[in-house]
Amino acid sequence: MTQRFWTLLGVLTACVVTAALVSGTTADQVARSLSRERLVSGYVISLLTVIWLLILGRQAREPKRQAALALAIARGDAVAIGRALRKVNVNGSATGCTALARATFLGRIEICRQLLDAGAVPDAANYRGYNALCAAADVGQVLIAHLLIQAGANPSHQMRLHTAEQVQMARLDPSADPELGGCTPLILATVGGHHNLVDLLILAGADLEAEADEGETALSLAAAVRRVSVVSQLLSAGADPNHANAAGRTPLMVAASTGAKNLCRALIDAGATLDAKDREGRTFTDYLSASSGVAAAPRMPSGFRLSPPLSGVRPIGTGSG
Repeated sequence: MTQRFWTLLGVLTACVVTAALVSGTTADQVARSLSRERLVSGYVISLLTVIWLLILGRQAREPKRQAALALAIARGDAVAIGRALRKVNVNGSATGCTALARATFLGRIEICRQLLDAGAVPDAANYRGYNALCAAADVGQVLIAHLLIQAGANPSHQMRLHTAEQVQMARLDPSADPELGGCTPLILATVGGHHNLVDLLILAGADLEAEADEGETALSLAAAVRRVSVVSQLLSAGADPNHANAAGRTPLMVAASTGAKNLCRALIDAGATLDAKDREGRTFTDYLSASSGVAAAPRMPSGFRLSPPLSGVRPIGTGSG
């Protein structure tokens, strides 16, 4: 890069002199005009121009270099990763997620260590707030999640929430099918049914009452998708069985709407209030009656879905047990 800098600087200076001569200025006049002060100021301007051009060139090449790094991670090629890391921002997300999140999703723990040693920030995320610990929670990568937490990852990291307008659009247009916003690693592990990861995150101090879109917590979402054992884990850890979402629905109401009586019993035993009402005045018994006691298909609230940015990539062994 140093040789390129001086080459460009020389070219710029030559261009200035040539332009002056072509315009009719004599060589003596050019020499006199290139006084020390003017020469210094000209070089400063040239220097700033060269720096600007180099920055623009680096930014233009960054997506291609990020893609090369992503390919090396997918292949598990540590040597190629090492070469790519000399030229790329290890925390960039031009390919949809960070390199660390991609390696985590693919279950490549040694590459995760290599990236961390190269300066990868555990909590670095893409535009949605999806980071490496979210990826570990998505696919149940317990060992990598432990590595990330040891490296300083925040167990309560929260992805970006949707705006009120986006939430309303999801209600009105089910075909839009947007991803659930505001998820934490605990919420992702809960919905995925990754019991060991749920335990790890709880032990690491994950926020049990963190709210995703529409005020949904890990417990209410576990009830929505009928994760019976995860509901028990969360209740044992102290999750609030009466935490209502934005519509006033408690986890007990959510469980009743799916017809899952075993979930209802577990929540009632944990102290869920039977006579709580949602914003439309409905109670637990109203939801249970509406479901006719028949278990409905598990569903996410308000038409939202969970979909990682690497849904087209098949992860290798999860080790979640």
